[in-house]
Amino acid sequence: MPITISAINGERIEEIGVTDLDELSNYIFGLNIQHQTANNPGIVIRAITSDSGSAQQWPRVTLYYNGVEISRSWEWYQAICDMERIDVIKEPQATLFGTASAVGAISLVSA
Repeated sequence: MPITISAINGERIEEIGVTDLDELSNYIFGLNIQHQTANNPGIVIRAITSDSGSAQQWPRVTLYYNGVEISRSWEWYQAICDMERIDVIKEPQATLFGTASAVGAISLVSA
């Protein structure tokens, strides 16, 4: 099954000066990270939001840091420093990381 992935490597991250996850919106097409409240960012991939509005459901966008799932929105505030790459998967997927994401996933890989 084809999957759309946008990737940005560590050299490019340093070159453009991205230091926070929300700044990626400026450089990755189809990704928008919104500040809904102080501890609750919303991730939008291809105009579909990550927040289903229910506290009982997992977010529709899954975030991974070195392969470890950190999917709750209060865990999404990650400083971006010393990264090898950041991958944004823009499709529903379960094959790459083992969990189902209805909208997509963001993978942060540290150097």
